[in-house]
Amino acid sequence: MEITVGILGFLLVVAVLIIVFLGDFRQAGQLYISNNNGNNGVSESNYSEEEQAKFKKEIKRQKLIIDELKRRAEEERKNHKIVSKQQNTSAEMIDLARQKQIIEQEKVLFQEKNKKLWDQSIAIHKEKDRIDILRKNIETKHNEIVDSINYAKRIQTALVTTKEYIDEYLDDYCVFWKPRNVVSGDFYWAKQIDTGLLVVVSDCTGHGVPGAFMSLLGISFLNEITAHNLTIEPVEILEQLRVKVKYSLKQNDNMYTNKDGMDMACILINKDTKTIKFAGANNPMWMFRDNEIIDFSAVKNPVGIFRKEKNFAQELINYREDDIIYLFSDGYADQFGGEKDTKYKRVNFKNFLLNISQQKLKMNSVADSLEHNFNAWKGDSSQTDDVIVMGIRL
Repeated sequence: MEITVGILGFLLVVAVLIIVFLGDFRQAGQLYISNNNGNNGVSESNYSEEEQAKFKKEIKRQKLIIDELKRRAEEERKNHKIVSKQQNTSAEMIDLARQKQIIEQEKVLFQEKNKKLWDQSIAIHKEKDRIDILRKNIETKHNEIVDSINYAKRIQTALVTTKEYIDEYLDDYCVFWKPRNVVSGDFYWAKQIDTGLLVVVSDCTGHGVPGAFMSLLGISFLNEITAHNLTIEPVEILEQLRVKVKYSLKQNDNMYTNKDGMDMACILINKDTKTIKFAGANNPMWMFRDNEIIDFSAVKNPVGIFRKEKNFAQELINYREDDIIYLFSDGYADQFGGEKDTKYKRVNFKNFLLNISQQKLKMNSVADSLEHNFNAWKGDSSQTDDVIVMGIRL
């Protein structure tokens, strides 16, 4: 800015001098012309030759001065262009430097972000590798547990009374047995003794592996109790079984003792006398006869420790041909499902059994109906508990 003002001042001074010199030059020229006779020489004049020579010399000097001033002005103009160009170049260089600095800063930021992303990527890969190892370990443990449970199921199935054994003594019966977790706390058991066929349907505390352990304990005790007493009564079985469960599980009257045990229905079918002896521990027996239901209640005690312990009771029942009896756990009636995800309830279960009993279906078809109805009610809900229903047509 200062350079530009200086140049403009210099040019203004030059312009004033040129105007002054041009005025003097014009005056000298007029004097020369007025005394010139039209040729290059000087004729008669009011001025002497010396004065005329002096005028010519002055004119020549002023022309030289003017030419010098023009030359300097041109140089100043060129210098001004060079300076302006240099200033522009300098400004451009400053802008380029700033842009380069900004680019360098952005480059540094970009490199830092890339480093962070790379570090995060490495951390993610390490975490993924760790998770993959954990997943493989979990899968291995899971497979081991599943294999163990499946093996336990084979053991439990082998200990439960076989279909071939029951077929020898019952003509028309069904068993709907649906464990919640592969192995079951519900089980059924049958044995022919001198006085008839003993049949037990039991619901042990818990389900899955703990329930299965209890079921194996119950089956073992039933075999032991009936091994040397072939005229034993159902009520005696429940009483002896309660003693063995309490002793084996170290149950006493202490309030902190475990409350594990079994709910059980035990019957003795005597085809010769057409009688049934029934004893129940919390689990009843239902008999369907002539489109009616007869409910035989159980003593409200489990097979195991109980705060208000009662003696078990036994009932003698005369049956008719084509009567149907059902023994069951509470798993079927307690299953959640339906539109409102509520319990199925015993009243609905009883009405369903009454309906299919009136249809005079074979018992294997009854088992299919039980399974279909159970699955339809359960829908997408998870299974609540182990389920067992045993039906016998007499």
